[in-house]
Amino acid sequence: GVLLALVIVLVSFVYAVFFQIQGLWRAAKKYQGSRIWAILAQIVVVVTIIGIPFALIQWLRLLKMAGIF
Repeated sequence: GVLLALVIVLVSFVYAVFFQIQGLWRAAKKYQGSRIWAILAQIVVVVTIIGIPFALIQWLRLLKMAGIF
């Protein structure tokens, strides 16, 4: 039961982050104000994409430490 709930939360997290990243990237492309803000938004997207695997690894470590996984 607990493992299933954690998997659902994890999948939901990845799903939400994917669509937030996609939306932020598209918004940055359409932004008509100062170009620096669009560039900074795209940098945030790239850093987030790079960080996702590390976040998933940390989740797995925490689950293992809790004895759930």
